[in-house]
Amino acid sequence: MSAFEIKNEKELVVLHRALFAAKFPGANQDPALIGSPVLANLANRVVQALSESQKQENWEEWRQAEKHEHIIQFVKKQIGTVSSLWETWSEEEKESYISYLLSPLIPGKALMKELLK
Repeated sequence: MSAFEIKNEKELVVLHRALFAAKFPGANQDPALIGSPVLANLANRVVQALSESQKQENWEEWRQAEKHEHIIQFVKKQIGTVSSLWETWSEEEKESYISYLLSPLIPGKALMKELLK
């Protein structure tokens, strides 16, 4: 089994908040978690550890964002909630935010282009 390690206290706090939000949906939802780069990194590392330990599963295919239409719709809605900031961000900042929102899923070029509009 692949080892998964929490690297610092910030990761531990973010993971705790995310797990709490998942366990108790609707109770004190933390909107900062949705686009958190720390949580995105944790999600990516968890899926990487799973893909290393579950060789029979096709995690690479599962990570293709295009296969998760409900998540794409959620991401579009989230982008709409930051529209005033969105207009001030560079394309690189927008791409990073989209990646954080989708994590651990990975968008293809066409989907990224669509979400950047």
